[in-house]
Amino acid sequence: MLIHLTKKLAEKLNISVKTTGEEFDPLYSWRANIITENRRSIVVFMNDASRYVIALCEIKGKDWKRLPELFVETLRKTWLAEQINPEIIERYIANIGEFQFVKNTGSQNTAWLNKTCEMTGWAYYHAYRDSNVSHFAVSKQASSYFVGGAGGASIYPNAKLLETLQVFDLPVKRFTAYEFIVRLDLAGRGAVRKIRVAANITFLDFHKVLQAAFGWHNCHLFSFSFFKDGKYAYGKTPEIELVITEEDFEANPDALLMQDIQLNDYFLTRNKCVYTYDYGDSWTHHIELTAVDENCELEVPALLLGSGDAPPEDVGGSGGFDDFLRIMADSSDPEYEYMKAWAKSQEWQPFDFKEFAWRIKRSL
Repeated sequence: MLIHLTKKLAEKLNISVKTTGEEFDPLYSWRANIITENRRSIVVFMNDASRYVIALCEIKGKDWKRLPELFVETLRKTWLAEQINPEIIERYIANIGEFQFVKNTGSQNTAWLNKTCEMTGWAYYHAYRDSNVSHFAVSKQASSYFVGGAGGASIYPNAKLLETLQVFDLPVKRFTAYEFIVRLDLAGRGAVRKIRVAANITFLDFHKVLQAAFGWHNCHLFSFSFFKDGKYAYGKTPEIELVITEEDFEANPDALLMQDIQLNDYFLTRNKCVYTYDYGDSWTHHIELTAVDENCELEVPALLLGSGDAPPEDVGGSGGFDDFLRIMADSSDPEYEYMKAWAKSQEWQPFDFKEFAWRIKRSL
């Protein structure tokens, strides 16, 4: 496999590189550069065929001597996170062979690589903000941005990758999928969503899907809790609790950070958990695994069924939601106009299947 190094990265690796005059397969050709974000070194690889990104984040020390190994590890994990057929991934890796380092050339390729580095910097910034810095998380995010392509056409690198991998003459996507029923506890009212997701997404990504499913805006802390025998009761200590920040450890010192934990790490042996969002309003979502498809080729994440309106952000818990619905149902109420304007400011809207299905589709 060819790695076209920029002068900056070649000097960092202390490698002398020359221009290649040979023909090469763009699917097995990558451009590579080094950028610095938040005083951390990130090595950015851009595929010539698709502009897909593999980002090796916060490289230091002995990591520099094992870049090829890190690249392969990250590619495998990132493509699995894209739900690419594992057989295709292993065939691709088997075809890589030795890494051949050559000089990066060509004004168009250099311009694309520079833009890719910019997008990777943005992806790293968002990952760092969300406490989710990992090679595969940043790679996946950086490959989801809309960029310019050959002939002036614009592309999504992750979508273009799927197109280029069709050369293997196998289903490009094949993965284990979970179907969940999620019920938001609204003290007598129902807000229910049936969703399908890949089994290997992280709980942090699952959070993003649930936010889209119920119209939340990721403004508050959250957690996932597993209870003994799947039996939840208010105030009961969970058997396992997954949290997003170390601040949560004050409430439960035995909690685990969820960033790299996947759904199949726990749902292989359990079928129920509770997702709590906004510890102030305390929105409790009861999640039940209802089906497993080990050879799924369908779209994920996807909304399959849904009913019931979820509350606006910061409405004040179930009691506040009751007041909100009462006022919104009576245009003669003196608070109606104020509440209507407030609901708009919160970007709240009643449940609409097509709208929420689109949100879920774009959530990851």
